[in-house]
Amino acid sequence: MRLLGAILLSLAFAALGLTEAQRLRRRARLTSDFASGMELLRSEIGSRLAPMPEAAERLALYGPEGTRGFYTALCAGLENLGGAQFHELWERALELTDLPGPARRALSELGMSLGRYGAAEQASAITACELELRREAHRACEEARVMGRLRAGLAAGAGLILAIVLY
Repeated sequence: MRLLGAILLSLAFAALGLTEAQRLRRRARLTSDFASGMELLRSEIGSRLAPMPEAAERLALYGPEGTRGFYTALCAGLENLGGAQFHELWERALELTDLPGPARRALSELGMSLGRYGAAEQASAITACELELRREAHRACEEARVMGRLRAGLAAGAGLILAIVLY
């Protein structure tokens, strides 16, 4: 019975490590999806001169999969403004994402620019945000690759050590 408990304890720690590694990979993929979504947002706002609600609706339906929830929440906020400004709705939708800090800051800064300036200025802000998101996506991929393995290995090792100590 003790052996079974030790095995289960080791497996639980290994599962925790794998979950953390998966979370890092998911964050990297989400950041990359937002970077890809910036291309679509720029084309929606720049070439068609579509207002933000229409662009958000299209991105909620056809944007990269990881960003659809963000744009859906933004659309819901736009439908029920309640006196809120666009950047506040953008921030609320951004709070629902699991983005790393630098990517979140870049998108937050973009939210302050959208709808306030002309199409050229908005396109420039979107381009700057996209570049920052691409840098962050690359960094997050590297972190997921290196730190994911490390965290999974450390958790599995800690589980084994604890199982040995308790056994």
